[in-house]
Amino acid sequence: MTTTVLPNGGQWAGTHPESTALSNSLRCFGLDFSDAFLFGLGRGLNFLYWQSRKMPAPLVRGRIKPDGIVKNVTELLGARCEVIELPTLELTRSLVRRELASGYPVMIRLGFADSSLLAGALESDYVVIVGMEHHDYVAMAQAAESEPTLVPLSSEFARWSERGVPQAVVVRLEHVPAHLAHILRASMRRHAAEILEPPVPYLGVHGIERFAQDIIRWPDRLRDVSMAASVFVQSWTHRYAGGDGYRSLYRRFLVEAFDILPCKIIEESVRTMGRAAVYWKGVVASLREVASGANGVDAFLREASRLLREAARLERGAMEAISEL
Repeated sequence: MTTTVLPNGGQWAGTHPESTALSNSLRCFGLDFSDAFLFGLGRGLNFLYWQSRKMPAPLVRGRIKPDGIVKNVTELLGARCEVIELPTLELTRSLVRRELASGYPVMIRLGFADSSLLAGALESDYVVIVGMEHHDYVAMAQAAESEPTLVPLSSEFARWSERGVPQAVVVRLEHVPAHLAHILRASMRRHAAEILEPPVPYLGVHGIERFAQDIIRWPDRLRDVSMAASVFVQSWTHRYAGGDGYRSLYRRFLVEAFDILPCKIIEESVRTMGRAAVYWKGVVASLREVASGANGVDAFLREASRLLREAARLERGAMEAISEL
């Protein structure tokens, strides 16, 4: 059987679905970026706190919208990104053949299958197609540096469709950028501005500060404070789709960014975000006590509020420094 596989078509493991899929796609163009680096370059870190009267628990998230990282990175690299719904096997087969023939890998975006993550999570699952054999077998990127595995497209499409209509995310990169340091500096400055001065007050650092203000009012505003605390803990501590995981990814990004832009600002920002992480862990610990039904709910909420203010102060300081890169 004749199989065409794009160069560098193996898969390198990562922790975050969207930026890992993008990492594996960009390797086909000769770009070796980790998922953490792409998460930061794509301005993936953010914060959302939203509460309305009809909501049983506030919506708290730690990243930008789905596909935002892919779109931001492709824009920075001067590439084109197209998202195409795939309602039928025939359309999927045609698109995959066309893009691979042009030298482009195909990311398939799927509904999130992790049942431990609550509804409303800003995540999707992804697979990356890096080759195709003439009997309609597709080459899927597999374990680190291994040969891609051939699987029948028809059975894969049926499995994907169980989660809803799959989407193809195609990145078309014609020229590899030469000035990565310039691109990185511009993106980090823009990201800092987005965190510090968001368009609405429930995003970015303002969102963390609003969370700190509102949390002490939960007993007056929410019917079930214990449930709301449990929702936060479950979503925030998810192994790769929680706010804590996103902040860990961003610290890893800063470490890698320092290799490209070695300067005191980035070095100090790594430490500052690390100190903020300690306060976030304290917030989780306090709200875990509330979720368990422990006595002294008001005291735990006040402590969580104090820790949130400290986390906001540190993250604000890091972003203010980065804005001066």
